[in-house]
Amino acid sequence: MGLLYIRRLHGAGVYSCSSCETPLALKQDLLSTHFRGRTGTACLFDNVINVFSGEPEETQMTTGLHVIRTIHCVKCCENLGWTYIKAYSESQKYKEGRFILEEELIRQQPDENSANWDPKLLGREQGDDNLQSTSWSSGASSDSQSSGNVQ
Repeated sequence: MGLLYIRRLHGAGVYSCSSCETPLALKQDLLSTHFRGRTGTACLFDNVINVFSGEPEETQMTTGLHVIRTIHCVKCCENLGWTYIKAYSESQKYKEGRFILEEELIRQQPDENSANWDPKLLGREQGDDNLQSTSWSSGASSDSQSSGNVQ
């Protein structure tokens, strides 16, 4: 086995693996918090680092048929979400090349410049009216291929 190389991220709002704290993404790359994953609410990111991906698989989701690859943390191998390889529906093409990270499996590292940091806010601003509907509460977990709960 080779040497594990973990890239570091600097700046405000670094998201990391909740199991091992490996850096994954920056707040500036957070595109949406309105997605569903296996464990509940999930986030769409433009860029993610320190992950490896599984084999491509066709998956039927609530928004149509997609080709995805599961993504895993390079340090602890936790299944963190997936990356979109292909969207068959024209309206879903914006997802191609982007990443889903499950909120239950990531955390936002404290910004050294902010005393008011709250991990439950993820990428949202404090006082955001949508906080209640997109909180960390995941409800029932289900498999993305069988439940149709995934975007």
